[in-house]
Formats: sequence, C-alpha cells, structure tokens
Amino acid sequence: MQFVQNWITSIAAVTLIVSVVGALCPKNAAGRAVTLASCLLMTATLLSPISRVDVSALSDEMEKYSRGAEARYEKLRDEQENIKEKLIEENTRAYILQRAESSGIECDITVQCKDGAPHTAYITAETETELVAVSELVEKELGIAREHQRLKKEKEK
Repeated sequence: MQFVQNWITSIAAVTLIVSVVGALCPKNAAGRAVTLASCLLMTATLLSPISRVDVSALSDEMEKYSRGAEARYEKLRDEQENIKEKLIEENTRAYILQRAESSGIECDITVQCKDGAPHTAYITAETETELVAVSELVEKELGIAREHQRLKKEKEK
C-alpha cells in the first residue's frame, strides 16, 4: 500500500512541476522542446512501477500456476474417464440383463471396463445352462472373451 501511495505522490509532484515549467516556457521551439521533455518525464513517472517488477519472480509464479493448472487438468481428465467407464459399465449391465430377460434367463452381471471398453464380466445365475447362455451372450454382444468372464452359480433358494 505504501508503494501505491508513493507512486501517486510522485505523479502529483511531477504534474505540478510540469505545469509550472509549461506555464513559464515561451511558445516557441524551445518551449516545445521543454513540453516534449515534460511529457517524457510524466510518462516515465507513470510507468515507473513497471521497472520495479521482478521478472524472475513473475516467471516463477507463472511456472507454479502452470504446474497447478496442469495437475488440475490431469485430475479432471482422470475423473472424466472414470465417469465414462462407470456409465459404460452401467449401460452394458442393463443391456445384458435386458437381453437375458428377453431370453427368459434370470441372472446378475457386473461389467468392468479397461481402457474405456468392457473387459471383464462377473456373471451369476441359478443354473449351469443359464450361466453358459449368458456367457455366450456376453461374448457375442460385448466381445468379452470367456477367459475374462467369471461365472458363479447361485445357490438355490
């Protein structure tokens, strides 16, 4: 705050001096030269805070800001990827359950994604026949190979 106060005081002082000198100068070529010098002095006074800027500190701050922004971007990108995978998993599960139900099969399935695509399926059904039917459906519809399917026979109720 003291810096701003000093800067405003120096602007006021230079303005006063320039005004007095301009009023006392003759209106000829010498007067125009004094007016030009006065304008340059006023400009230098107005721009003096720029000369005090620590460019290395500014550069360091910009670097810190850039690293922080990049870290936030990476975090948001990862969160977006996780949300996308969760949506794919939920929609894929709903699709397979609907297809199984339309075939008269009662089962449960959980799908896990890897690299943005369905990768592993956990299938639970009451009978071996239903397990095989859902497994074939998953392989055909989703392209999840049998080695990435985990089949579990549900205990009879």
